[in-house]
Amino acid sequence: MQKSLIQRGFTLVEIMIALALGVLLSSALVQTFSSTQKLASMEGALSRMQETGRFALEALARDIRMAGYHGCADPNEVELTILAVDLKAGGAFVFESLRGFETDTNTGDFTPALPGGHDLINIEGEARPGSDVISVTYANTSGVTLTSPTGQSANIQVSEIPAGVDQGSFVMVSNCAHAHVVEVTNTPQNFTITHGGNENHPHNKIEPPYGTDAQLMVFQNRTYYVADSGRDTDAGAPIYSLYVRGFNGVSQEILEGVETLQILYGQQMDTGRIRYVSADDANLVWDDVVSVRVGVLVQTFAQVADVNDTSTYELPGLSISNATTPAHAGDRALRKPFVTTVKLRNRRQEI
Repeated sequence: MQKSLIQRGFTLVEIMIALALGVLLSSALVQTFSSTQKLASMEGALSRMQETGRFALEALARDIRMAGYHGCADPNEVELTILAVDLKAGGAFVFESLRGFETDTNTGDFTPALPGGHDLINIEGEARPGSDVISVTYANTSGVTLTSPTGQSANIQVSEIPAGVDQGSFVMVSNCAHAHVVEVTNTPQNFTITHGGNENHPHNKIEPPYGTDAQLMVFQNRTYYVADSGRDTDAGAPIYSLYVRGFNGVSQEILEGVETLQILYGQQMDTGRIRYVSADDANLVWDDVVSVRVGVLVQTFAQVADVNDTSTYELPGLSISNATTPAHAGDRALRKPFVTTVKLRNRRQEI
């Protein structure tokens, strides 16, 4: 007779050791997953913050660099004639090609003060108090040329209608000797743009006339400012965004997560030295500004930091902390300042 096989199970000690090892392994896996997830969130937040800061500076620099541009005509030598009645930039292009404003930290009022009826008054109650505002005006090359000389009528014959040009738009006719800004009064079609005059040019006649060597450019204004987007971060703090506004009076949100905009203006002195001052400096002469130093403070929305942010960030002319005005929220979001200096192409420097 064969002996029966004796089957043995695990002892209590062995089970306890196995359970302990299982707990340790599970804990290690959970910690590894948590760390990986946190690292991924951190990297994603850093990447988005980096992109926001870079895009914000690129957008601002692109338009600031173009301030005062009106084709091949030297803006320092050629007078611009404005035929438009309703030119919202304030009329005198030479003096309005670049303007900056400080906003009061309590009321949001602009300094320098806006004249009554100025088109930017609507922004005065929208821009974040303590954050700066900058407005630039220039003509954008369209590649469109005149197909016949300008004559006695209000019609301008062009090779094509530039993209985005419609009734109420402002366009510029320019050659290397003269430049005129007009307001489009028709819905452009059949390669014809009709313009209006003003109290000084009621007959709509462009003088001197332009030949087919002239080009048609899109005249535009770009005003940048920071405002509350109406949305909140994960911690319940307001999300501020960078906005831009054009001649049409419509503000467009272009980048969320920009907490503040700070700007200094480089005024060239008689000695050739450039001093950087804020827009409310009593001795700032706008015609002498040859460069602009611009900075933005960018935040993430996800609360990925280990502790609340008590850091101070340096922007042009101002230090931003969770205790200053304007202040960052002081939550666990990540923040980074982005700063650049832009040279104005259309302001002559004399050293």
